[in-house]
Amino acid sequence: MEIYWLWLSQINGIGPVTSKKLLKHFENPYNIYMANKDDIESAAILNKKQLNEITTEKSLKTAEKIIAYFRRKDIKIINYNDDLYKEKAKKCTKAPILLFYKGTILPESLSIGIVGARRCTDYGKSVTVDTVNYLTENNVTIVSGMAKGIDGYAHTACLKNNGYTIAFLGHGVDTCYPPEHSNLMNKIIENGAVISEFLPGTGIAKSNFVKRNYLLSTWCDKLLVVEAAEKSGALTTARFANENGTEVYAAPNNIYSKESIGTNNLIKSYAKIYLCPSQLLGKEESLKNNNKDNTYNDIDHSKMTPLQYKIFTLIREKIMTTEEIIFAIREDKGSIIEAISMMEIEGIIEYTHRGVRPLGKIVSEKGQTPGEKCSMPDPHIGF
Repeated sequence: MEIYWLWLSQINGIGPVTSKKLLKHFENPYNIYMANKDDIESAAILNKKQLNEITTEKSLKTAEKIIAYFRRKDIKIINYNDDLYKEKAKKCTKAPILLFYKGTILPESLSIGIVGARRCTDYGKSVTVDTVNYLTENNVTIVSGMAKGIDGYAHTACLKNNGYTIAFLGHGVDTCYPPEHSNLMNKIIENGAVISEFLPGTGIAKSNFVKRNYLLSTWCDKLLVVEAAEKSGALTTARFANENGTEVYAAPNNIYSKESIGTNNLIKSYAKIYLCPSQLLGKEESLKNNNKDNTYNDIDHSKMTPLQYKIFTLIREKIMTTEEIIFAIREDKGSIIEAISMMEIEGIIEYTHRGVRPLGKIVSEKGQTPGEKCSMPDPHIGF
């Protein structure tokens, strides 16, 4: 039956809304494929152009090639009638009839979406990590968009806590964007799923990310926006979620911070003010300070990359913010952020409200270390 779902999904001029009307009338895509022109016309669903497209485009060769590619690349298909397709999403009119994914989609469970700014602050990261830590302890699925910033930190914190996470993509599942999230994407596939409505091979386009945001919003039982500038893409996700009847929460922040304009406006408009993770589970709890466990473990530096070792050497002297680490090391910013994320997943470091701190000490430093020690500038110079 997959071949007929692919055929229907690729017909020009027939989108999710019209496809669902056809499926409701004919029950499945095979029946639509086999129906003659008179049968389809009598259903009074399609205009003349759509009717011509669906009755003349009967070749299955493209669908066959796509399926063959999927098998080689371990890409799976989930259709609108599948039990694994989230029930809440099925009720959203614009949700696509077909999704492509890598990894494992689990049966229905509570899913919380967490999105926000790509250029987030340390405050935003702390809110994200603390929230995800709490939610994963309660077996909640973390849903996000695998973008830089808040999205990436949400996925990373979930994986670090052995949680289950889903990333919705604005391109094919055989593409990684941003490129520096390739390791993160692989980890998500191993411990969750990456999902897209776009065929493999689909490149990066701004309009596709708007569609991604809509799809992401349909798979969330609740949505938390941690930080967002005035025109952040996260606000689009929030708007879609609100339109679909999903509870939207926003973390309050400094009224003078540009990263907070969007979230503060959400609270002013329709979002619920976010103060503690228990809100997302419907629990009433007082706010508590999260005291971090200061237990240290032995860490084998031979398992670190040279860049990871530089970062670890730097922060074992004192806790530092991400910005301070980037300033001190003076290497590619994206590579440093990815290294920090992987170190979090591997349990080498953790993020606190004060910044990044090590979770252990190096057992031995005999001989040459994997990354030669370098003279680093004081991160506070120039601030």
